[in-house]
Amino acid sequence: MINKKVKFIGLDGDDTLWHNEIHFQKAQDDFCKLFKNINPKKIKKKLLEIEKKNLPIYGYGIKGFNLSLLETYIYFNKYITINKVKAILDIGKTMLTKKVQLITDVEKVLMQLKKKI
Repeated sequence: MINKKVKFIGLDGDDTLWHNEIHFQKAQDDFCKLFKNINPKKIKKKLLEIEKKNLPIYGYGIKGFNLSLLETYIYFNKYITINKVKAILDIGKTMLTKKVQLITDVEKVLMQLKKKI
């Protein structure tokens, strides 16, 4: 076994170091409230399908997610008012302005890892 000192440790931040998925779930719930007479499961299923299709174009993140919300709304309604566009954009803005909330003890663990580098 080669005994070398660790120089780098790579970590994915979202839901490893800080909470993230909870914001996407809340956004989906808020988005579903914009519809009348459509089952939220059906809306979320279509949204996921559209997100996957858009991933090579928009990549990961809130802005691409927000564009997929808009596209999903149009899929179900064909007609969209300015108020609905604003409501969808506001969902994304709310996500983008959320304060980062670290996962419990993440600072402590990172400090322990730092000592080993």
